Amino acid sequence: MDFVVSKVAMSICALIVASILSGLLAKDALFEPWDELRSIVKGFCSFADEVALSEADADVAWIVPFKADGSSLSIKLENFTVIGSSDGHRAVDQPACRLRTWPFEGYVLNSTMVEALDRTMPAISASSGLTIELSSRGATLDGVQVTLMFAALA
Repeated sequence: MDFVVSKVAMSICALIVASILSGLLAKDALFEPWDELRSIVKGFCSFADEVALSEADADVAWIVPFKADGSSLSIKLENFTVIGSSDGHRAVDQPACRLRTWPFEGYVLNSTMVEALDRTMPAISASSGLTIELSSRGATLDGVQVTLMFAALA
């Protein structure tokens, strides 16, 4: 009787192991399709924050990457938010720095002017292979020297 019970127990264990392995090896079982998109959007936001934290006037370029499978994606900057989209999936994040899309000409600013420019700033969008230029600029805002971040299509 012990022989039969041990064979049944071994068969059940084998079935459990086989089902676990088949689930792990199934397509997209460990990697959801939107994980890569979310990672790219989060990476862009981190990159923008690093440029902002440098507190130096800087111009850097970020090329919108292709996904690992070679498909294209789109990055849109709108209302201080970064929206990534690809194959019907979307990922949204926001850098800690306020990423502006209006052109800055180096003039002295006040809070009212910045709020008006922020309300009317255009959205920009770039797909894989295109470049988004990030600029960190020192500006005088209400008599105080601040660093502002800007984004534009290159």
